[in-house]
Amino acid sequence: MNTQGDCPVCGATLTLWDGFKAPAPLSLACPQCNEKLVVELPMRWLFVTLVVLAYIWLGVEAVLQLCYLQFTGFFWWIAMMAALLALVALIGSIVYFNFADLMVPDDSREF
Repeated sequence: MNTQGDCPVCGATLTLWDGFKAPAPLSLACPQCNEKLVVELPMRWLFVTLVVLAYIWLGVEAVLQLCYLQFTGFFWWIAMMAALLALVALIGSIVYFNFADLMVPDDSREF
C-alpha cells in the first residue's frame, strides 16, 4: 500500500496527512510550492458516490441517535462519528496515492 506521492511540479513528497487535510475529495495543494493539484481518478464517479453515501449515512444516523439516545449518550455517539468521519478522510487519502494520478489543473477548465 502506497502512502505517499510526489508533487508533479516541485517533486516534494506528499504524505497521507496532506491528503487528509485536502479541502475537497478530489483536489489538494502541495505543502512546498502551494500549487493546487487535481486528483485524476479512473472511476471518479464511484469514489464520489461512496463518499457522499457515507456522509449521508452518518447524517441520518445522527438524527436517529438524537431521537433515541439520552443527551449524554448522544455526545459519546458524536465522538464515535467524528472518528468515523476521520476514517473516511483517511481512506480517501490512501485512494489518492494508490489509484489516482496527481496533476496540475488545466486553467481552461473550471472546477
